[in-house]
Amino acid sequence: MARYGGMDLSLKKNMDFLQFQFHCCGADSPLDWQKTDEMDLSEESSKFIETIKKMEFKILFLSIIFVSGVGGIAPGALPTLIPLRYDLQLQLPTAAPEDDLIPAFFGSIKIDFQLSRPVFAKYPSSPIARFDLSRKPQDAQKPGGAELRLQALRLSDFENVTLEGNGRSFEISNISIQKEELVITVTEAALAQGRYSLNIDKYTGIITYEKGIFYRDAGHHPILGTNLFPNYARSVFPCFDDPAAKATVQLNVIHPKYTTALSSMQSTEPTMELSESWQLTRFAEVSSLSLSMLSLAILPSEYIRGYAGSKFPIYIWTNKKIVSRNIAADLSNMTGRVYDQVREFFTEELPFKQINVVLLNEFNGTQSFGTVFIGMEEWNKADDTHKTFVLATAFIQQWIGGLTTISSRAEICFQEDLVHYLANKIVKRLYKSEQSKWESYRLAEYVRIQMSETFFAPGESLVLSEDATEIQITSHCGLKGVVQLESLETVLGEPLMLAKIRSLVTQHKFRTYKLESLLEHLRMHLVDSSINLAQVYEFWHMNGGIPSVHVEKVEEKVRFTQLNRNRQSQIGNHFWAPMPLWPLRLSIRNLTLPVTFMVSQGLEMAPIDKKVLTLTNFDYQNLYRVNYDSQTWNRIRESMTESPKLFTPRARAQIVNDFCYFYSLGEIGDNADKIRRDFLELIRTESESFDLCEFYAFWCIAGNKRKISLRKENKERMMQLMPRVFTSLTNRDDFACFDPPPSSGNNASSTTANALCQTVFGIDYDRYAIIGIEKCSVNVEVEVDDNNCPFHMSVGSNSNGDCPPHFSLLYLPQEPDSAIPPKILKVFQGDQDTVCNLQDINFPGKAVNKSRLGFGQFVYFKRNNVYPSSIPFNLIFGIVHNHRSGLLYILSYTGEMRRDAYVDIFYTYVEKEYPLKLKYEYLMRMPIDDVFIGTKWSTDPYSGLFYCHKKEFVNSSMVSRLYSIPFDLLLTNLKQGVLGKLERDFGLEEEKQREFVQVTNGLVYSRGVNHLFVGSLRHRVHGSRCRINSPRGSDYMFVVSGWEYCKLRDGENANITTCLQQEEHYQPLSECSNSLLWAIAIAVIANAVILLVILCVVCKYYKHDDRDNGLYMNSHPTKVRTALITPDELFEKRRLNSSVIDI
Repeated sequence: MARYGGMDLSLKKNMDFLQFQFHCCGADSPLDWQKTDEMDLSEESSKFIETIKKMEFKILFLSIIFVSGVGGIAPGALPTLIPLRYDLQLQLPTAAPEDDLIPAFFGSIKIDFQLSRPVFAKYPSSPIARFDLSRKPQDAQKPGGAELRLQALRLSDFENVTLEGNGRSFEISNISIQKEELVITVTEAALAQGRYSLNIDKYTGIITYEKGIFYRDAGHHPILGTNLFPNYARSVFPCFDDPAAKATVQLNVIHPKYTTALSSMQSTEPTMELSESWQLTRFAEVSSLSLSMLSLAILPSEYIRGYAGSKFPIYIWTNKKIVSRNIAADLSNMTGRVYDQVREFFTEELPFKQINVVLLNEFNGTQSFGTVFIGMEEWNKADDTHKTFVLATAFIQQWIGGLTTISSRAEICFQEDLVHYLANKIVKRLYKSEQSKWESYRLAEYVRIQMSETFFAPGESLVLSEDATEIQITSHCGLKGVVQLESLETVLGEPLMLAKIRSLVTQHKFRTYKLESLLEHLRMHLVDSSINLAQVYEFWHMNGGIPSVHVEKVEEKVRFTQLNRNRQSQIGNHFWAPMPLWPLRLSIRNLTLPVTFMVSQGLEMAPIDKKVLTLTNFDYQNLYRVNYDSQTWNRIRESMTESPKLFTPRARAQIVNDFCYFYSLGEIGDNADKIRRDFLELIRTESESFDLCEFYAFWCIAGNKRKISLRKENKERMMQLMPRVFTSLTNRDDFACFDPPPSSGNNASSTTANALCQTVFGIDYDRYAIIGIEKCSVNVEVEVDDNNCPFHMSVGSNSNGDCPPHFSLLYLPQEPDSAIPPKILKVFQGDQDTVCNLQDINFPGKAVNKSRLGFGQFVYFKRNNVYPSSIPFNLIFGIVHNHRSGLLYILSYTGEMRRDAYVDIFYTYVEKEYPLKLKYEYLMRMPIDDVFIGTKWSTDPYSGLFYCHKKEFVNSSMVSRLYSIPFDLLLTNLKQGVLGKLERDFGLEEEKQREFVQVTNGLVYSRGVNHLFVGSLRHRVHGSRCRINSPRGSDYMFVVSGWEYCKLRDGENANITTCLQQEEHYQPLSECSNSLLWAIAIAVIANAVILLVILCVVCKYYKHDDRDNGLYMNSHPTKVRTALITPDELFEKRRLNSSVIDI
């Protein structure tokens, strides 16, 4: 059936008939439904009347259904009211009449417009709920006068409103504000088609901090400007605020003396003084302008003018009080270079004689014509490539958006995509000799697309609603649509693509255009014999989501299969349906393919060299994800490991993102877990090659097999983070994988990625515990707030009374599969001798468990008959424990002079029946080298390393350094005076010095002058810094994970098999954690690999040996004692005889 504007033509014909019958009856008489039965109607009309009766509408039938009002016009139809010209005068700033404290402005306006068809009066709503066919005509309400409706937001106090047209004046019967509309009612029942002028002598508007006319603090005076995009011109003057409603605008501004007024056009005459306080600036009229592009700025005396070195006059306005000369010079120089490049794209001249660029504080940018606003924070944050992009975008919008404008806000993404596509060209041209900058820029663009398609607008089309908001435009436009245009370019070539865009601008100068305007240029192009490029691009634009392809290499064949099944996507701006087959632009790196597009479910090509790595859609030149067979994934990972520089940063990110996406869906195939671990390890070891890794690895970790909730409240939280996410992608200095620079703070990309992932997925707190000891307080924490320091680092001691000095360390059982949970081993001063004891660690029922160290029961630390005396506690400077061999080392001075030092070695163990009773055998004492005098020690059982912290003099300056020594090399190093491997040099500056340094589970915990610090030792992860709020005594922190954590958490119910399975599938993610959590997570991952290997071997092959197998003295009295051997020899012998190591 034929349709007209969404209405059946038969229905329209009958409505027109009823309308005609009504007007024949007289304008003052409503249609009497009883009389319709007496009318001489055709059979078709009679049936229509009966249908209307049965529908029982809740309102009276309107005198005019199809042509009343401004809205409701069918797509493509001529609008009823066509604006022609706005003569606008504004006075600002003033105060609102109702409140002197509210900044406001006064306006007066004359609007010339054309009615393309008559506007008739409407009947008011009836209080009757149903049609009452027994009512008489005189009982019905009469219509009011004809109405004119204009958009108006936050406007009021309209005075002296007049309407003239067709050679006469019309009496205004009523003026009202309904929602965001100014409704002007005349006494006449109809306004004939023709030309009219509406005059409003005065009205009042509000100056806000956001949209419309806004203000900013410039120092002693405010600066005023306009931000009207996408539909806020209505907050400045009554108008028809639609992109297609282009009109001529002439603006006059009354503004304070000693200020400068700028607008879209240049002033026509010198500023006129009106009084001691006010002056008038008249601007030239601008023809055919979309109202959202109108600009206005009132600059106070703090602003000074500079000049850009361009062929076209461009003035740079900066605030001399807050903008340095270097920043102003940088902006001026870059502005000239960028504009000259943009100008080469277009043949059409702009209608104004100059462009103004205004740098504003606390401003996020807008679209405007003639006068361009740049946010100062955005500018200072961005690197050179993104600064170039900001300027290029603003200048390109003078042609695309200003000179010619999209006809419908539903297609605004098409306009934004064109602008961003050309802006990318400018960036590439200016930085083609600095490839690394260009590649970082391309990487950031890729990440923006993925973030939008994953979190902000997943599956959604580029066709928006007519009332699309700015946040919807930001989340949809200038992203994947740019890739689609670039994909078209790979078919057409850059010169032809640019020529078509140039023709589009030329043909629609001072007019509007639409998507169809470009499609007309593409219809002549056929590829693969029958595929029309216009149809391809229209399909891409209309359909939402990102399609997927599976690429399978079988011998000399390559098989492509689209994977869109069971996925929902949006079609246009309304319907959601299963994703259809896409026309995909196929490309394989270093191969020429026989077809350009894949338009089927599957496609197979042969022959392909067996050795060729079929990298499809390399560098994300086209819009689709790629999944490979597991063998190819493994080859890609190996290639990236061997030669990561052969892949661009964008390609590396694309490969990891695609793999993790399909891994999360369980579609990788064989060896998926191994490939995943290999990819993650590659990222960690080669993190310099994987900038922004947190943004594309999350599907492998926190997002693994998890869905993103799109409930309203969850979506709102994600959308609130979108500006921060996009801003974090504008400076390559902040892109480092795992490592937000300290100067970046919350602007670092990794920090932002963490916040986003935490919002989406949350944090799994159940894989590690933090044990903090300060003086005699013990705090066990399993939930670390993302925005706060760990409890141990943020509070002082909660213990009362005296606390004896002590050394504390984490004591783990010797056997890897032991069911005995970890303990706290304390060494302290007894009545006269050095003593020790073990203490349980209480797993918290809530986030934190608080307790106190116990010093009641203890064991005396004495040597054997050869050395009967105990070790004086006050001479001890270090205690470390090798849980693998059970050896405890106590380092102490020989006397009060502290010139010489020894190490005493004990073999320690606990029995399952008495887990809190430490047993030991004294082995030997050995002198150590003087280089270790004054050192402080810690043990990391997870990495198998002892750590030595030493303050040294370098060039007469004190430096603080951290060294590591493997468990089995300790005695050798102590004897030979080798400090070990230098792990961390804290530098010469006083604020970098450390009073103590401890390593636990791969984390460095340290104390400086005023702060406590914790962060990863080996990986590039920015840690946490917490201010010291009170004096601290003995201070220790341990992080427990893996099987040790499971034993703490589950107690007697701990099961090593279950724990191993949990560890196998658990990988903490940086995106889901603050800097401390990721530092813990990255350490837990690295150490869990070692732990899993040991535990798996133990579980499968472990056979119980005697604890010492005759190697330790006095351990088993029934056995024959052997000669005393050194611990190094002991360790070596045990290693050679251990069934665990043999396996």
